[in-house]
Amino acid sequence: QVTYPANIAAKEEYLRRLSVELHLRTLEHAAVLDCPRVLLTPGYGNLDESREEAWKRSAESIAAIVRRAEELGVVVALEHLSPISSNLINTAAQLKRMLEEVGSGSLKVTMDVVQVGIVGERVEDYFRLLGSDIAHIHFVDGTPGGHLALGDGSLPLEEDLVAIARNGYKGFLSMEIADRRYFAAPEAADAQSIARYGRWVRALSAS
Repeated sequence: QVTYPANIAAKEEYLRRLSVELHLRTLEHAAVLDCPRVLLTPGYGNLDESREEAWKRSAESIAAIVRRAEELGVVVALEHLSPISSNLINTAAQLKRMLEEVGSGSLKVTMDVVQVGIVGERVEDYFRLLGSDIAHIHFVDGTPGGHLALGDGSLPLEEDLVAIARNGYKGFLSMEIADRRYFAAPEAADAQSIARYGRWVRALSAS
């Protein structure tokens, strides 16, 4: 979703149309598979144009995708991205603005703790602004960027986990481990992350 030519905010109308159609098919696949949520990213605008023009295109595309999601009974979980990946939605406030503009109960949020760290925010900021609209969480380490195994970065993940529990989140946490350093032995990164997560959960349960 963040690699050319898939861009729902593309200035080129045909690229934007093809990108939206890609996501409409994804929603249909999700419905057939009884998958309740589909992740969506906002796309990105050209760097030499008005950000608001690109925002408008993104909002129109998201609205079209969400209308189909409503028909299929699927939730769209919109993810914020780093400023490197998108110049549209990087912060909790920008996620909130898009949810309000689209105005659909079928549009929710994916919170990525790496993206939270990159822009200097905290997990609490997202729960404060978005609350129960947080439908999924990417729980992964970073420095603050990157998609690292738990324990290989510098993010306050144990503190984040406490905040997630304190705010009553009941959904899934997914480990989006994608750094090239793990390509040769991904099982080791998974095992390390699962073990670290297990220790944190046991400590949280005991407190």
